[in-house]
Amino acid sequence: MQEYGKTKSLTDATRRQMINILAAEMTETHGTSPPKSVRVTYAQGIVALFPYLEDPYSQHGYEHYYDPESGSGYLAWRLKTIQRKTAEERGASVSKSPKVGGPGRGRQPFTYDREPSDEDVEAAIAVLRHSADENTVREKMKMTFTYRQVMVNDEAKSSDVFLVFPRFLDTPGLIEQDFRLLFGEATANKFLEKWSTTFKAKVGTSVQQHLDNITQSSQPYLLAQGSTQSSIHSYFIVVDKHAVPCKATGSVGAFDEVFKAHYVFGTSYSSSLSSFFTFVQTTIYNIDMGETKETPRVAELRARMVR
Repeated sequence: MQEYGKTKSLTDATRRQMINILAAEMTETHGTSPPKSVRVTYAQGIVALFPYLEDPYSQHGYEHYYDPESGSGYLAWRLKTIQRKTAEERGASVSKSPKVGGPGRGRQPFTYDREPSDEDVEAAIAVLRHSADENTVREKMKMTFTYRQVMVNDEAKSSDVFLVFPRFLDTPGLIEQDFRLLFGEATANKFLEKWSTTFKAKVGTSVQQHLDNITQSSQPYLLAQGSTQSSIHSYFIVVDKHAVPCKATGSVGAFDEVFKAHYVFGTSYSSSLSSFFTFVQTTIYNIDMGETKETPRVAELRARMVR
């Protein structure tokens, strides 16, 4: 209580201590498998007593302590540990519908212009293969946006996106354009409105050499080009052994583009960065809030930052 009074937050160590105390009291009173209503009451009690620990982006604000829909959260995890240690697991688990927010989820585009005919789309794709005029490229890419979204969300066709739309590889800004068509201007601007990734400097190596050395497909990542880390002059987004040039020349803008590339190309987050990208997705861009499976840690960090 003293720590919260001073900082309006709790350290990780103090939060763990609080969860252990509450779980111990809960199991002593209600057994090692307390009803869902009891778990919800305890989670509600935490954010009622410590309002700055509430997550303003979740439905009730307490789901990172206990989420009745998925059965996850800090209290749920501690109860499972207690159950495992005492070997007193009771009741059958109930299957839950998984949350499916994030990249790769089929969604309707934000903008709804006149839907082009199949003939229009085929003609636009033919123009894109040969045209070098940037305005024409942008216009035809916009015309084929809906067709391309269907393609990247089709597992059998998604790997051909760069064969059908090679202009991604030589026209910076097309990822940004598709993302804006998908989510609208307000969402697309959120990251750069808040800030003026990881990147790999392959010093002394050409972009093509880097691509040739890739042995397996991976999620999009940033490739920085320059003589040293302090003199980077361009960035590329590497996707399936293709290097897509970034429009941005700074690391913040380049990260904004690599995040958006996940949605434009319908690819999942890297497992090692999943929690980080999920945090950015829900907290910064406000995409699929409440529909994306999040770890309690993500929600806890958001509660600390947005107050």
